Amino acid sequence: MSVKITKGNKSDLSVALVISKGLSGKLFCDKAYISKELFHQLLTNGLRLFTNLSKDMKTYLLDIDDKRLLNKRSLIESVFNVLKKHMHLEHTQHRSPINFFVHIIASLASYSISKLNPYLISSSFSSNPLS
Repeated sequence: MSVKITKGNKSDLSVALVISKGLSGKLFCDKAYISKELFHQLLTNGLRLFTNLSKDMKTYLLDIDDKRLLNKRSLIESVFNVLKKHMHLEHTQHRSPINFFVHIIASLASYSISKLNPYLISSSFSSNPLS
């Protein structure tokens, strides 16, 4: 598991390369990650970036499995929902920075062993296993 904690006003683009370091394969993102420069940097690192199209973007063809996975991005929001509602990640009354980090680590650890984790059923996609 890998976690990066940033300020709320920090741009997603500015931490995208740090978050994706060491990854390869496909990365499905929302429109906040649309950037030609980021796309080319990730591609040279072996990571292909998929986003929904903006209004002023040219359309491009996607493999049917990639299109289905792009539409399943809502699963990420489900993870955040479980973390906030069931693992009590949102807590605003920390009295010390150490307590703040302990609370985050405890929430993530409890999520990792929880049975509430949302998942994709890989048999709904052709023959490509999700790994």
